[in-house]
Amino acid sequence: MNEAANRGGMIVFVFCMAFSVVFFAYVMAFQPGPIDTIKYPPGGLTKDAFIKVRQDWATSTPEKIERGKKLFQVHLSFLVNESDVVAALNGDLKNKATEVGTFNFVTNGMLENVRGKFMYISDEDRWDIAHYLRSKVQGAPSSNKK
Repeated sequence: MNEAANRGGMIVFVFCMAFSVVFFAYVMAFQPGPIDTIKYPPGGLTKDAFIKVRQDWATSTPEKIERGKKLFQVHLSFLVNESDVVAALNGDLKNKATEVGTFNFVTNGMLENVRGKFMYISDEDRWDIAHYLRSKVQGAPSSNKK
């Protein structure tokens, strides 16, 4: 190889490395990514207010149960049979049917034959669906600390 070819290859290499560094710096500094868009606590809430909102969501009321029933019918009834979900929660999953456990069950997909996650449903709506499903579980455990 001649020296001109080596010099040309080195110039291309240095240019590519410089471009990569500048591009990486641009992406990190100027482009908001998913980490930048998730602020804790969200919505400008204080940490205590955020905890209170989460506790309010986790507290079951008859209104939330009724709303959860309607939301289940709208969002999930075409994917899963309600009786199958209730049977799973009353059977193998009974010890996981706490408030938070049922919320996670709704969030991450309900049964083995339903692979979808339901993150498109808002947190508040998923909590209401979880309250509705928990109302169907006989002797459901509680995750509330007293």
